[in-house]
Amino acid sequence: STLGVCICYAIGYMMLPLAAFFIRDWRILLLILSIPGLFYIPLWWFIPESPRWLLSQGRVQEAEAILRKAARMNKVTPPDIIFEPVQPKDNKSEETHVH
Repeated sequence: STLGVCICYAIGYMMLPLAAFFIRDWRILLLILSIPGLFYIPLWWFIPESPRWLLSQGRVQEAEAILRKAARMNKVTPPDIIFEPVQPKDNKSEETHVH
């Protein structure tokens, strides 16, 4: 992880006693600390899947569409062929040498 993530986590962890000082009931404290996390749920529908993950699942067209959209948003011209088709190797045609 990066240093920024670690620092933000540490600052948040240090702020917990301050919040607990002002909010004495643990149930209310838990509710108040949990509510901001609920705002991240709608991001599920707005953030696209990772192109790397899509490629690992064999969903090449979706990965290419996401990369083209990102290139368009960054005002970059993507290459015509982003992913070259891969031909499966034929193991029978190759000779195997045992040493």
